[in-house]
Amino acid sequence: MKKIILSAATAALLTGGLAVAQPAPHGGDVKRADVAVAIDARAAKLDADRDGQITPGERQALRRQRIDGRFERLDTDKNGQLSKAEFQAAREKRGEAREGRHGKRGHFGGHGMRHGMGMRGAMATRTVSVADMKAKALGWFDRQDADRNGVVTQAERQQAMAARHAERQQKQ
Repeated sequence: MKKIILSAATAALLTGGLAVAQPAPHGGDVKRADVAVAIDARAAKLDADRDGQITPGERQALRRQRIDGRFERLDTDKNGQLSKAEFQAAREKRGEAREGRHGKRGHFGGHGMRHGMGMRGAMATRTVSVADMKAKALGWFDRQDADRNGVVTQAERQQAMAARHAERQQKQ
């Protein structure tokens, strides 16, 4: 029981949303074709039965694999439990990695498509088609591609983020 609770707590600390569209590293340009390839690769991992539908069960199975993998990496003495020392070592390692990203969480400071296509609350129990997932990611890309040349630059991403921020401010 302690292993399950500790695994869940560790997972809550270490997991992010599903990585749907991978932005370019360190502010580089992102091509629409690269987003499509990333979505296809993600769908291949998620859609275990290859029926074109990603069910909550399939998402949960992949999440469980990620959690188990992280637990295995954290459990350095391989005794099936995380000691305070192992947990602290992982926390320090995450802190060092975060400093390398200037304190930001994940890509875009934790914003964007990294939150699993909005799969929160009731939406998490919904089956999603691979086609819808791809359309949503490419729609996200197209909204940021201001000059419609099939490439999103860092400047376009920053402009889109500023526009979303301004829109949220107006709603408040």
